[in-house]
Amino acid sequence: MDHDLRPSRPNPQEQAVASRLAVAAERLARRSGKRPSYVPDTENRDAGYVFFRWQDGVYVYEARERGRVCLRRTTTSTDQLVRWLVEDLARDVVPSGPPSGARGWWRRGRLGRGTWAERVEALVDHALAGDPAEALGGDEETVVARRLAEVVERLERISGRRPGWVPTTENRDGGHDFYRFADGFYRWSAHERGVPVFERSTRSQDRFVGWIAISLVRDCATAHELAHRVEGEDSRRQWFGLWEEWARALDPQWGDEVAARVAGILRTAPFVDRPVR
Repeated sequence: MDHDLRPSRPNPQEQAVASRLAVAAERLARRSGKRPSYVPDTENRDAGYVFFRWQDGVYVYEARERGRVCLRRTTTSTDQLVRWLVEDLARDVVPSGPPSGARGWWRRGRLGRGTWAERVEALVDHALAGDPAEALGGDEETVVARRLAEVVERLERISGRRPGWVPTTENRDGGHDFYRFADGFYRWSAHERGVPVFERSTRSQDRFVGWIAISLVRDCATAHELAHRVEGEDSRRQWFGLWEEWARALDPQWGDEVAARVAGILRTAPFVDRPVR
């Protein structure tokens, strides 16, 4: 019988794949102008969604439909697994039909003309290798994407949870936050109906990643408290405690920043418990 056992914590092999996949997805999106609708991870979501695992010394690349395996490939090579995954992402964003009009990204000279398969292959090669300048260490936005992917994987190991939303460079409006690097500044923003509703900026990449990481921890702490609410207790007791604890486990400085925020909130709005009668 094919048991679907899931280790309680991601292992180093899966973390490495996730980090590389996040960087490749960012490069692919910036090159093609379209973001993949789904980026595989280690979770089996069924319904035909691809996922990956490290099991018994091999990588498993798999998809299931109603519990049945409909796709399965294995390899011991990290490079091979990442390429399979990035090929899926590229197929998602490259139009399957013939180019229509001058708006197709392959007509703008970015990847050249060719058959659909050739365009997919060219995009995969770019996503994995990057431009010559990126190969020297990655542009600023790509490096931020890689660092945030690492934060998410570490946070899952610590908390057992993944954030419901991780910002990228894409502005999806609707209050979804995103980030950009321009004119020497990292900018973290959110727009609502085209109008900016939030923005923070800094020249420090470390500080910038810290800001976003703290928000990701808050998301996980909020979800955990909601699922484990204690009747009669101010919900912020558990929420704030986990927020600081998990942030500090990621980086002591982030924990200090959360502690300062919490202290400021409690000075004006102390805990209020409502005992159950």
